[in-house]
Parts: sequence; C-alpha cells; structure tokens
Amino acid sequence: MTHSSAGHPHPSQQPGPAQQPDVSQQPARRLRPLLLGMAAGLALVLIAVGGIFAFRVLFGGPDFRTAPAQASTTDVSGVGEDVRLVPLHLPGAGQAGGAGDFARLVTPTRSVVYALGETGALEDSRWAAPVPHTDIPAQPREVDFEELWNRGEAAGAGGAGETAEQEPLPPELHGTLPDCALDGADLLCGSTRIGLSDGSVEHGDAGQGSAEHSGGAAPSEAAGGSQDPATAAVPVIAEPDGTLTTAAGVPYPEAAVDPADTVRMVGPSADGEEGPWAVSDGSALFVLGEDSVLWQRQLDAASAAVTGLGSSAVTPGWALVDGVLVLGARDEVHGLDARTGEALWTVGVPGLDSFTVAGTQLRILADGVYTVLDFADPTGEERSTVTAPPSAARAGGLLGPGREAFANGTYELPRECAAFGLHYDAAHLDGQPLSELDTTGDFTDGVAEAGEFHASVTVGEVRPARADGAPVTAVSFLCYGGGAYAYSSIGLYDADRSLLGSVEPWGAGAARADVPAGSIGEFGIGDLGMTGSLLTFNLQGIDLYGDEPCHACAKSASADLVYRWDGGELVHADTVFHVPGGDVRPPSAEGVQEFVDAVAAGDDAAASAHATDAVMELVREGTLGDASAGAPLTVREVQFADTEVEVCELVSANGSPGGYGASEYRFGDGSTAPVRFEHLEGVEPGDVICAQSMPGAPAEQHPLWLLLRADSAGGFEVYEAGRAFS
Repeated sequence: MTHSSAGHPHPSQQPGPAQQPDVSQQPARRLRPLLLGMAAGLALVLIAVGGIFAFRVLFGGPDFRTAPAQASTTDVSGVGEDVRLVPLHLPGAGQAGGAGDFARLVTPTRSVVYALGETGALEDSRWAAPVPHTDIPAQPREVDFEELWNRGEAAGAGGAGETAEQEPLPPELHGTLPDCALDGADLLCGSTRIGLSDGSVEHGDAGQGSAEHSGGAAPSEAAGGSQDPATAAVPVIAEPDGTLTTAAGVPYPEAAVDPADTVRMVGPSADGEEGPWAVSDGSALFVLGEDSVLWQRQLDAASAAVTGLGSSAVTPGWALVDGVLVLGARDEVHGLDARTGEALWTVGVPGLDSFTVAGTQLRILADGVYTVLDFADPTGEERSTVTAPPSAARAGGLLGPGREAFANGTYELPRECAAFGLHYDAAHLDGQPLSELDTTGDFTDGVAEAGEFHASVTVGEVRPARADGAPVTAVSFLCYGGGAYAYSSIGLYDADRSLLGSVEPWGAGAARADVPAGSIGEFGIGDLGMTGSLLTFNLQGIDLYGDEPCHACAKSASADLVYRWDGGELVHADTVFHVPGGDVRPPSAEGVQEFVDAVAAGDDAAASAHATDAVMELVREGTLGDASAGAPLTVREVQFADTEVEVCELVSANGSPGGYGASEYRFGDGSTAPVRFEHLEGVEPGDVICAQSMPGAPAEQHPLWLLLRADSAGGFEVYEAGRAFS
C-alpha cells in the first residue's frame, strides 16, 4: 500500500528534445535559461515544502496529510449482523488479468468477497461471492419455550435499520476466516474457488493449483484473514518475553508488548525495508525508527476493536502510507504523523465498526453502511464527517423494506412455517392438505399468534437487499407449534411484502434434499444474509453418528447454505457441513452413481480413485452365495450392476450405539437400509451413507448401501460396501 511520487518524474529528469540542426535550436536556446531558472526555483520549493508532499501540492495526486473527501455510500445491512470490513491484500492483483481490487465483508460464519470497479463502490462491483469460514464448531441451539409460551419476542431482537448505541466490540468469528490467493484465473479462498472474470464459485481442494502450478502464492502464504503480510514484512522482532528488537537483535529501549496477545505490525513499504514501523498488541502502540522509539501511546478498547488490533481472527485495517499512520477510534478515523504522532486529520464516523485503506481510498463500515472516501480528492481540512444515513438506500426504494415493515401487518408466510406455527392441529393432526391452509400471518410487534397452545410465528433476522435489479428482503421466522419443538424458515419478499420464494428444508418439500443429513433436531437459522442475488445462512441442530439420539441432546454439526435468486425461484447452490473432524461437502447421489457405474463397467482405474484398496479388492474378488450350487455371483454383479444410488447423507445419530437404528438405518426421507452399525468398525462422525436400490426391491427399503468419507471439496472415498444378504 505504498504510494510515492515515482510516477511523476522530476522536471530535471525529463528527456530533452532530440538534436536538430542549429537553426531549429534557437528558440530552445532562448528558453533554456528560463527553464533552468524554473527548475532551480522548483528545487528550492521542494526543499522548503518537503519532498513527496511538495510534489503532491505542485503536481496533484493523493494527499494523505489532509482529510479525504466522501465519494460514495452503499447500504450493506442485508449482508448480516456483526459485519466487519476486513482487508484483502492480494499482491499483484492489479496485474492479474482483470483481478483488480477487492473488498471483503465478514460475518460470524462467512465472508463475502466483492470484485470492485474503479470507484471502489460496492454498487459498482463486478461480482460478489460468499466464502464460508472453515472449522465452524456446532453451537447447541437454545430455544426458550417458556418465553415463547408467553409470547416471547427474544428470537427476533435486532435487525436492519436499527442503530443501537454500543461500544465497538472486537471481532468474534465462528470458525476460521480462510486466507485467499490469486491462482491463475481464479481467486482461491480456502476450498472456495472464485472465477475472476464472472465470480462463478466452485469448490476444490485448497492444496491444489497453488504456487507449484500457477506461480501464485499458496493460500497459507496469502493475505487473508489470519495471515498478515504487513506484519511479516516489518523487520522488527517480538521476542518471547515481549521485548521488541531490531532484525539484528538490538532491543528498542523500553519497548515491549504482551506476548500473550496477537502482535501486529505495519510499515510504509511491502518489502518492509523502509521505516518507520508501527507495532501494537491491541493495548500498547509503538512507532519505531531504525534503532529508537519515535513515540508511543496506549490504545483504548474502542480504538483496538475498530482497527482490528489485538485479535488473531482478522487482519487489522490500519495503514502507514506517505508518512501517515491511519488509526481508528470510537466514531472516528485519525491520520497521525508517523514520525511525531501529531494528529493531522480526523474523519468523524458515527457508529464506526471497521475500516481499511486501499490505494488512495479510505473505506469505512458503520451501522450497515459502506462508505468510500478518497485521498485523491482531499478536503484540505483537518476534520470531515461521514454523512451516510443507514436508511437512505431503503428510503430511496433501492433496497427492500426493513424490519419495521415486517413487525406489523398481514402478509404471506412460507407454507411449512404457517402450517406448523399457526395451524398445527389442522395440518399435523387432522391431515388437512397444506394447499388448503391460510398461509398469511397477522403480526403485532413481530409476533403472529395462533391462539392455540400459544403457538406463534416470530420475525427473526431481516435483510433488505437488491437482487436481479429489484428491491427484495430476506426474513427468517421462528415457527413454534406450541409444544417442545420450534423450527425456522426463510421467506424472500419483494417491495410490497409479497412472498417470492422460501427455504424450508425441515418440511416435507423438495428443499429437504438441500441438507443431506439424516436428522435435524430443530432447523435453527442464524447469520442470515442477502448479498445481491445470494441468500446465505448458517444452520444449527444437526446430529451425527456418535451423538446421543434424542431431541434434547447436543448436536455436533452445523452447516452453511447458499441459495441464488434467479428471478423466479431460490435455487440451491451449496451446502457445507462443519463436523468435529473438519468441513464436509457430501457428494451428490449422481456423483456416487458415477463410481458405481465405473465398477459395474469394470473400469477399476476410474473406480479406485474413489474407494479404498479393501473395497477394490472386494470388487475384484468378492463372491456371494454357495459356490457348490454353481458359479457364484460376484460382488461386482450384485452390488453395482443395475443398481441406482438413491440418496446420500451424513450418518445421523440413528446409527449411533443405542440409537433408533439397532437393526436398520432410517434416512432423512423416511426410507431405510439394513445397516447394523454396531458390527462396523471405523465409522466416524461426519461420514456419509448412500442407499442403493436394485430391481424388484421396495422403494422405501434399500437392500444395498455404501459408507464413504467426504472432504470439503465434495471428493469422497468409499470404505464399506454392504448389503442385506451375503
């Protein structure tokens, strides 16, 4: 992030005119004394005013010593709650064949990467792509049924458009923010591969296609969430006891940080060779020269929180550029003289959450509004104030309606939610078809009551956005049937609160297949986000093999899901599960069918890429039946020829020791397979089971099954092939 005047050559270095005959040189000779005089005068001005800054004054360009002017604002409240703007430094991005500039908004469970245009404004971005965090731990979902019984409203507190005054908090992420690196024509963030040209998303192994293949930096070396290249470049060492020393091991006088905290550093050049350098553990701030402490101060909690210091979760947003240290504070961003600590300028930002510096721009996130200020258009003032009312975009009709529009009034609900929360007896006891039920809810203060056993539907998170060129709003609902169960649904609405689409995988609809897990205790939605046409959310309450098989027992898995609004419906795009052993994307039944077909065709070379050696040996040599009665059937013929993979899902607690599936395993769609897990070895939480059908077998009873282990990219390895007969 170094900016110098190297692009503006000194007049004395400008190339002179080519040698010409004497007659044409006369005018130039007459001008030469004047030019020399101007050059001499200019040199004096440069010396008097001071180097680079004088050059900026005389020739124009960004001025980091005065407050930047506001250029644009974008309402990003639809992205989610607890959103943070985090730097995404990608060396060479501007020369990566259209890679350009990026911004990254981070929520507790995912981030959204934007490919920015020349203005840096989000509304001018070329694409936006979601990237889930890795290794997200399951969080047991707690529903206060007593409060729901008494018309509790806790499930829907907060939301877009509300700007409660509170102290800035350090970032708290669930899981790990993956680092990103340019990889040929893609941006690789963990296992998420994003096409630079169009933002298309694929999921591949994060260990493939990095520096070894493309010359780019491997993800672990990239500038993303936990990795901080600015710190790595600074030639200052924080010793184990916290003492700060030079690269040669010479201690800086009375300069020490807390070794138990995350220490961050920043300097004015990417290679770290130039000073001064700033060092902080989130409490103490030291600005160091080559062998001395230039100045120091203590940071309060608000300054550390908005700057991102003292945290290992994210890269800090501070910068040291053109002799100016950019640092955050409560409701303000400051520019300080890097050598003296003198305050040069202040930008007032009510509700400041976070900020970054990219190129000539100061980018700010405050109360759900992303604002760009530009040092290339300096105000010439010591203070400026960001003016970006959070409701401005919604008031102008650019985004969908906010929480206030859904807290009161009557509108249509997702069908399963309305049936469970408002018509439980009719739908679930009397068997009335859902198509005959009234799916509207009459809301007061965010709650629609059924009048029966205190059943209700409560408005949860509200995310206004703009998708497919039209204002939309995503809303989550807590659907309470009046007993011991509560589920969540999502509805997507237009500007008139008309229901466009819904997501309800817990119901009987086709969306159940979008969450390939055997059992979902309660479909608990969190971290809802709507970014452009992308709907994202986190799902809690998924049990796995090894969990206790009961409704109230702890569940050890969660998932992140992505849907895309295509203008007509919400289309499922991705599901990644977070299990104790890491992240898993179960393969589709179609993907496993390709393995089955390869085995049936005798293409063992292709099949062996997705099976253990033991399984392939069984395929090649295994037989069934009594050999004395004639030529035995082979496992290849019976288990794989003319069989169809019907369903694949994470093995649920039904298969746990003592679970409901003592003699058979029950899939999420209600079908069964004769799997005796107590007789199997090596089954782990997060493993996948696939059911196979064969000609003549009942559709609800699968005689064949496969056990496999999947990775975060959707790859898999079959380690067990079983059947109801031998």
